[in-house]
Parts: sequence; structure tokens; C-alpha cells
Amino acid sequence: MQAGSFLFGDVDNDGDEDVFAALDVPLPGDANVLLLNDGQGHFTVKASSGVEGQAGNTVAGSAAFGDFNSDGKLDLYIANGQTSYDAADQLFFGNGDGTFTEVTAKSLPGNPAVPHNGVVACDYDNDGDLDIFVSTYGVSENNGHKILWENDGKGAFQDVALARGFAAQATGNYWLASTGHGTLTEPDAGPTTYDGSNGFGIDCDDIDGDGVDDILLATISHPSTRTRAASGPIRRSCSSTRAQPEATPSRTNSSSAAFPSTRATSTPGSPTSTTTGGSTTRSRGTTSTSPTTRRPSSSRGSVSFTRRRAVSSRASVSSAASTTRTSPTRGTRPPPSRA
Repeated sequence: MQAGSFLFGDVDNDGDEDVFAALDVPLPGDANVLLLNDGQGHFTVKASSGVEGQAGNTVAGSAAFGDFNSDGKLDLYIANGQTSYDAADQLFFGNGDGTFTEVTAKSLPGNPAVPHNGVVACDYDNDGDLDIFVSTYGVSENNGHKILWENDGKGAFQDVALARGFAAQATGNYWLASTGHGTLTEPDAGPTTYDGSNGFGIDCDDIDGDGVDDILLATISHPSTRTRAASGPIRRSCSSTRAQPEATPSRTNSSSAAFPSTRATSTPGSPTSTTTGGSTTRSRGTTSTSPTTRRPSSSRGSVSFTRRRAVSSRASVSSAASTTRTSPTRGTRPPPSRA
């Protein structure tokens, strides 16, 4: 079985941890796989789970379990695209028996088709439901701005990343000489045009022990088309920021300026999840590239995507610690690329 990452959670409510194996590249005959645990550590593929996607056409960069509609059953968010494909994400509500129903169109309005590389779920605004933070890859795609899906408690989401100060930092990314490599506000730009970053893994936890969740992003910095000519020497970057509920000042815990807080358009259940038993879910993105580009036909759980055009640029990978039980696995795979 080929997979780019594993995600653990009790999807059939029988008291043991099942496994979702997410495939991040299109491989002929292969797809995402859900495996059910018999309680003794023996796993069986769940046929027709609803989350397989179409064989030969999956690009799942990462995934997260969580009870997003507060019905006591684990749901599944799949972040599609990894580093190489423009693909929309998917949301599935769990039926409690190891099968899922896709609710993407209804629950994720404005869902962008960009490379999504990492995802984590946590209750950042302390309102009793799980919100979803998504790490996107590529400053050539929407300036590398990140996504924050805020939950209404019933599994309907709105992207509020810009309003909450999570989309991008006012300092742009660390490549830019014009910002002192991440120490000054980016000139001739605003909240909608600040340079973001090429995101990889993402995690959510209370880093400073104040009872409020913080976000850590592992990123690399490329110059965007707009700033490429003025780019300076390579810099390593690792962003740690606090995403705040509305009307609360945004703070940062890194060497760069805080994410700006600028207004724009806008009780977990009991099942166990990846890291905290149903209240906070963590999942880490993985990267690789596909040897071919395929356009999937209509199929349950399938996603349409297009291959991204590579951007020629130097970059250095940033280092970041991330606590997660999602473990990347590799078989014989194509070499990675930077875009």
C-alpha cells in the first residue's frame, strides 16, 4: 500500500484506533485507504468508505480527524495538493460505522484550488467546536496566504484567515530584503497582498501555557513574482503565531512581526482523535511530486486538480518541531521538487 501520511482515529466508535492512509501522488490503481482495527492491532481495508477518492487520481497532502458537526462521530478533512497540484480540499462527515459522506460544497464555501500541504484542527476561539487551520504551499498561488476555517458548531465553515490575522504576516516572508528579511512591514503592500510563505507542516497547541492555542508553521520562503527582482540572500524561516478570535489583538512568538489583525469578510464530541482524544486534532503535511498529471472523472470522494508550473528559485527548508501521530511513509516514489 502506498501512502504519504497516516492518520489515527476511532471512526467506527468501537473503542480502538483506526487508520486513514492518505495518498499524496497519482499512482495507477492506488487511492486513499481506510483501515479498521479489530481491537488487537489487526487492520482490514474498509471497502466503500467514501474517502478513497478515485484510483490513480489522489493528491492528499495531509488530513485531520475531528468531530466537526458535534454529533459524537469523527469526521475527516483532507488537505489536497501537497506542493505540486492546485486542488480543492474536501470535508467528510462520519456516519459512525467507518463510512463517510462528503459535504464539501455545502460546508466549505469559497474553497480554493491551491496546493494544501498541512492541516490541524483545534478550538482556537474557545467556543466549544473545532476550527481548521490549513498550511498552503506556493507564493505564486494567492500570495501564499494560509486558510483558517472557523466552525459555526454544526460543521459549516467560513475562511476568516484574513480577518483573524492568520493569512500572512505584515513582514512578508523572510526572503524579502525590503522587509529586512522578516523584521519590517512589507512596503507597498497590505493585508490582502502581503507575501505569505510556502507552508509545510502545521501544529496547534498552547505553546506559552496561557490557556490559548498557538500555531506553529514550518515554511520555506520564495520571492513572489511581484518581489522576485528585489529579493535578497536566502534566509531560514520558522513562523510561530497566535491566531486570535475577532476583536482580540493578534500576537506572535517569532523573530518577525505579528500577523496583522485586519477585518475582512468573515462541543467537540466524544470520539478519540489523532492526538488529544477528540478535542484537538493534529496532522502533518508531506511533500513529493507526481510523474504525471491526471484529471479525475466524477467519482465519490474524488477531487479535480491541475499540475502546478514549477517556479525556478533557491530556497532553504526551515526547521520546526511538530507533535503529531501522523507518520509519513514512503515506497518507491518520484524525487521531490520545489515550486
